[in-house]
Amino acid sequence: MTSSFNAFSELLGLFKNLNENSPQIRPTLMSVSGYPHYENVISNILAFLLDSSAEHGQNDLWVKSLMDCYIMKSPEEDLRSDAICVHSVDREQLTTEGNRIDIVITGEPYTIGIENKIFSSVYNNLDEYSAEIEKLANFNVQSQPINILLSVKNEESSLRAGFINITYSELLDKVKSNMEEYREEADDIWLINTDEFIYTMEQYVMTQQLDLDFIRFLEDDDHYNVSVEFLNKINDYRRSIKRTLDAVTNLLQNSKITEKFPDYNLKIFTWQTSGLALYACNCVDILEKDSDKYLLTIETFNSACGWKITLFDRDMQHSEELRKKKINFEDALKRCGFAYEWTENNRYAIKTLSYETGVEDLSKSIVDEASKAVKFLQEYQDS
Repeated sequence: MTSSFNAFSELLGLFKNLNENSPQIRPTLMSVSGYPHYENVISNILAFLLDSSAEHGQNDLWVKSLMDCYIMKSPEEDLRSDAICVHSVDREQLTTEGNRIDIVITGEPYTIGIENKIFSSVYNNLDEYSAEIEKLANFNVQSQPINILLSVKNEESSLRAGFINITYSELLDKVKSNMEEYREEADDIWLINTDEFIYTMEQYVMTQQLDLDFIRFLEDDDHYNVSVEFLNKINDYRRSIKRTLDAVTNLLQNSKITEKFPDYNLKIFTWQTSGLALYACNCVDILEKDSDKYLLTIETFNSACGWKITLFDRDMQHSEELRKKKINFEDALKRCGFAYEWTENNRYAIKTLSYETGVEDLSKSIVDEASKAVKFLQEYQDS
């Protein structure tokens, strides 16, 4: 078992190192609405920003930055990113075969076709797209066709038909480096919108990269095998705790505990958090006889120290009632025999038992604490 724990500890250390470079991500309006996954939405925003005459007031910032990226990768010479005259920016440009190019910028000296890839793979007929862009460029003798595959991840292996791959990281970095000379004349609202768009896309790109890092982490057989063993240990522990608490619940439900407190209703059940969370508990809810109003709860759960038996004052209603009567709630608990260790979230830890404690002894301790709770209610409810 010690060797397994050492392997788990080493794995967690490696995983922690993997996540140390993961910054806190601030949600944006786009991210909470789920838009970074929608290629159409991002293409609509890009088309607006790439139009140098649009209301954003950023002039040719985006089309210049796009061409800056293109020129850095293109083998062609004499390409320029300045003095680009944009005549129109069209979305979903129809090809002769009925397919659609995401964005087409018609202008001088370039006609630029952009296939935008946010989430889906490159399955498009790039040869057909290239022919369509060349045809559109030929309508203007001063226009040169430019084919761009814009993507979240590197898609160099998918290139053909003269397309050049530009990643979002490359484009956004270039936009940010060029931005300062455009800020003064840009529309203030659209500066804010643009900054949010850039931030949202950068965070989306980053999360995709982190996912790839995690996949590579698990591709190591040792990492994967230890991870599976670790998860199995967690699930074994969760099942073990749940079995014990279910046994306690069944024992309490089949006992004559309700006869001990004829003036109250008792609700006895087991509850466990979902997923991989370790918390599980047995609850003995003490309710008013006629109204089923919650009064107090004896809650028993697993902890690093063993079984914790706690008194739970729901909504702090009794604390508040006693405060109005100028009675200290904690002092009242002590007078009724409770020896609580700490308080947290309206819970008072009143007893700790080791995990070696048998089901019957654990159940007996719960009944003893429930008796004190009833004594407390009887003594102070009507005082």
